[in-house]
Amino acid sequence: MPVQLPVQVDTLIAYGLALVILYMLVRAFIVPIRFLLQAAYRVALGGAAIWVLNWVGAFFGFHLGLNLVTAAAVGYLGAPGLLMLVALQRLAGA
Repeated sequence: MPVQLPVQVDTLIAYGLALVILYMLVRAFIVPIRFLLQAAYRVALGGAAIWVLNWVGAFFGFHLGLNLVTAAAVGYLGAPGLLMLVALQRLAGA
């Protein structure tokens, strides 16, 4: 007497394919979200660095504009980016 399975093989294959597709969709969305979170983190760190520079620079009459572009430059380039912005401000005569 053959053994009767509680679930059909076609149903198991369909569930397996659905799981594979779900995995691929999650992977496709995680990579851009991870990139956006890393970018936001770097911009926040750059903004914090400019804020600290402005706080210390207030004692010496120095101010560097804090906006998304300058925060991103400092966040991605680090200390060289901060020095670049200071040099550009001094060269521009502002």
